[in-house]
Amino acid sequence: MTHDGVTRLVRFDRLAAVQVVRLVAGALALAVLSAVPELPTAGWPLLPAVGGWLALTTIAEVGRRLTASPIGIAVGLLAVDGLVLGAVVAHTGGFRSPLLTLVHLHVAAVSLLASHRIGLRVAVWHGIVQFTSFVLAASGTAQLRLPADTTVETAARLAAVNAGGFLLLAVGVTVSAP
Repeated sequence: MTHDGVTRLVRFDRLAAVQVVRLVAGALALAVLSAVPELPTAGWPLLPAVGGWLALTTIAEVGRRLTASPIGIAVGLLAVDGLVLGAVVAHTGGFRSPLLTLVHLHVAAVSLLASHRIGLRVAVWHGIVQFTSFVLAASGTAQLRLPADTTVETAARLAAVNAGGFLLLAVGVTVSAP
């Protein structure tokens, strides 16, 4: 096997580990959503949505392993992860959501397991998704749920702080990783 073949094998094993992190994050989200019935969900069926996300990513992971050019599938899955995690956080209280930690877990895992550049891109993507969802929720445009006293300015400021935190986490993991 050539050096490139070994590199690809290791990289794809790491992508399988990202799938495990995805499944753990989904299981944690399902556990929290099931265990805390008073958690605000803005009338959105989060349990089926998270279950569907896990099923979709598992099917796509199998497809990624069977295709000759799996990078596009892997990158697409990371984009879907950002959208789903952003929606889950926005629907469960935004910056006060107990599920915000799942975004940090995702950024750290991708930074460590995929590559530092992809980790930085995922951190920026999570920041964009969160900023957009928080501002839409605060303006009343979308059926997302933030605390009632949240203004658009406050939502934008807190989303920017969180986005900066995601980016700092990705940089910190990248710098400290072997």
